[in-house]
Amino acid sequence: MDDQKTAEEKRKELDAMIAAGEEEDRQAKRRLIRNVIIGAVVLILGIGAYTLFRPEYIPDVYVNADGNVDWVKQAEKFRKEGKYKEVYDYHAQYAVVSDGKKYGLIDVKGNLVVPIKYDEVSSFSDPYPHLSLVRLGNKYGLVNLQGKEQVPVIYDEISVPSGSVMKVKKGDQEFYIDDQGKQVEN
Repeated sequence: MDDQKTAEEKRKELDAMIAAGEEEDRQAKRRLIRNVIIGAVVLILGIGAYTLFRPEYIPDVYVNADGNVDWVKQAEKFRKEGKYKEVYDYHAQYAVVSDGKKYGLIDVKGNLVVPIKYDEVSSFSDPYPHLSLVRLGNKYGLVNLQGKEQVPVIYDEISVPSGSVMKVKKGDQEFYIDDQGKQVEN
């Protein structure tokens, strides 16, 4: 009988060990499920927070469906940035900008091409797309794409270029200059 009791006790001990192992497995499964749920919630909250607070993607250059620069969006982008007090619409790939007192020009990416120091600036256009008319006080000159005064700001008037020359007025004198500011015979 002792052998039988011993076997009975062994079976009970074995059953108790199996039951304890099954309980450990159930607890481990519960922990795993709990951890998976917590991880999923954290992941969902993280993605939600990212999409809610991520900065808006702003391209260097807005391009429309036909592959050309969207000049209106490009100008609006620089208006929103607040870097300049005023940003006028683009013309010939350049926009006049202002700090509220003086004017300059930016290119399509917002790089300052003509420094903001003039009382008036016109964007580059034909027949000299590489020059911009500028005014300081009552004097006019021409600035190139590098912001250098190619024709000094010393003239009282500069007419619209005609061919390769333009008529200028300095005091009582009227004469013609080329796009380098050199006096020429007409």
